[in-house]
Parts: sequence; structure tokens; C-alpha cells
Amino acid sequence: MCYCLLIFSLFVGFITRKPLLLGLSCYKKDCCHEVFYKTCFSSCCNVARRSSSHFSRCFSCFRVSVNVVKIRCDICFDEFSAQNFPLKCHHHACKNCLKEMVDIAIKDKSTADLKCSTCNKKIDNQEIAIIVDNNPAIIQSLSDIAYAEFLKTQPNARYCPTVNCTHAYLLDTRKRPETMRCPKCHQQYCSDCLINHGAKTTCAQAKAKSNTANEEWIRNNTKPCPQCKAPIEKAAGCNHMQCRECNKHFCWHCGIVSDNYVIISSHALNEHRDYHFCYDCGFSSKDVNELRAHQLAAHGSSFV
Repeated sequence: MCYCLLIFSLFVGFITRKPLLLGLSCYKKDCCHEVFYKTCFSSCCNVARRSSSHFSRCFSCFRVSVNVVKIRCDICFDEFSAQNFPLKCHHHACKNCLKEMVDIAIKDKSTADLKCSTCNKKIDNQEIAIIVDNNPAIIQSLSDIAYAEFLKTQPNARYCPTVNCTHAYLLDTRKRPETMRCPKCHQQYCSDCLINHGAKTTCAQAKAKSNTANEEWIRNNTKPCPQCKAPIEKAAGCNHMQCRECNKHFCWHCGIVSDNYVIISSHALNEHRDYHFCYDCGFSSKDVNELRAHQLAAHGSSFV
């Protein structure tokens, strides 16, 4: 009989949202009296009414204690509430640090480092949405970067040959190549070799002709870098050059190479009677001090 009344009292407590518990005691020091219920049903109800306010105070104490729990971020070592750690792997990387990782990924155009710093698990799209607060522009930027990375792994990926056009697609190798028009820049070209050629010309013939023309232009308009042999075009300016591939400084006239800017600049001036140029306005002088004075007077700073 006692067990039946106990079960019934718990059931009533669940329905009425007034807990009827046996031997309940609050863990808070200033609220330590125990509530014991008699097995009689009427006594249970009376005691529950008297203790309902006490139980509410106990539970409010418990809720406050949970809310103030802080977790330390493994990256920045600041402490935040649990809501600031969105990773499904449950490792402690806060939203602020993860947002910085997203910003770097967009700047570098690479999602390679978008992963948990502890277990190296890739951050998925759901986690990204939480990190950036569902910002559609950021989500789209990351999506475009991920798609570009995917295309790099595909041997049948093709890119529009027009300069600054970002259109890309996957070539269906089961179909014959055909002339297509880019949906972005409207340039017309072959879907396979990316050269605009007639139906009677094969892709191999078009590529051979194009390569010949390119090689002739490179031969007539560029010089190979003395260090890495990359073709370099000189449109104007002094004989001091710097290769973008190997970052070496060299003299355009004689090909001497150095890691030091000043050595090549002085060599071009002394050996080839070269001029120092102001790249902001085109002012030139053989005297480097005169050029410095000009830059300070005209532009407020000197870069020589």
C-alpha cells in the first residue's frame, strides 16, 4: 500500500508540476532543511503545498549555478559559457577564434585550415552557419572557395580563358567537344581546348597553332629570369627587375642576380648609367638623394 501511495504521489507531482519527492534536500548551505513525506495521500498533498515555494527556491539556486559555469577556450584561453563552443566534436574552440579562422580562410581563398585544432576534424556547413551567425555573404564566399578547391582535383575541369572571368565547369568526356558561349563574359570557345576554332579544325591543331603564336610572342617580348628562367616582360622603367616567381633581384641589361635591392639598383646606376624612378609620378634622377628629396616633398615619404 505504501508503495502504491508513493508512486501515486510522484504521478500527481508530475501532473501538477508540484514535486512530491521523498527525502528531498537542497544542496545550498542556507537552505538545508529536509522534507519528508508521510505515506498518507492527504499528508503528502499538504506537505507538498507547504514545501512548493521552498522547492522552487532550491531549483532556482541550481539553475543559477549551471549558468555561471565557464569553459576555457583551447586557442585564446579566455573563458565563455557553453553556448560559445559550437563544434560537434565538443573540443573547446570558442566562436571568436573560429570566426577569425573563417576570415583567414576567405582572405587566403583556402578552406584547408577550417578544422578543429585538437582533433583536425573538418568544420562542416552546419557548424560554419552557427559560427558566422548565418551570414549569407560569408557562407556563399566559403562555398565558392570550396567549389574552386574541388575543381582543382578534377582532371576534366575547365576554366573560361577570358582574363578575370571566373566561370568554370566540368567537361562531360562522354560527349564530343562543341563550341560554347561563356554565360558570364559571353566569350565563344571550344568546350575542351578552350580555343575558338572552326568545326574543320581539331583541338590538337588549334593547340599547336596557339602554342606557336604564344611561344613567338614570349620570345620577342620577354627575357628569362637569370635565376629560375621564368619569362619576364619589361614595359618601362629602369634596369633593376625583380622576378615574381623566385623573388630574386636582377639587372635587365646584363643579368647579374642578387637578393639585395640596393646592390642591383646601384649596379644599374653605376654600370649602365641608369636612372632612379619615382613610381608614384614618374620623376627620374641619377642622384638617389635627389629622388629621396623629391619623394619626401611631393608624396610625404621616401621609398628609395
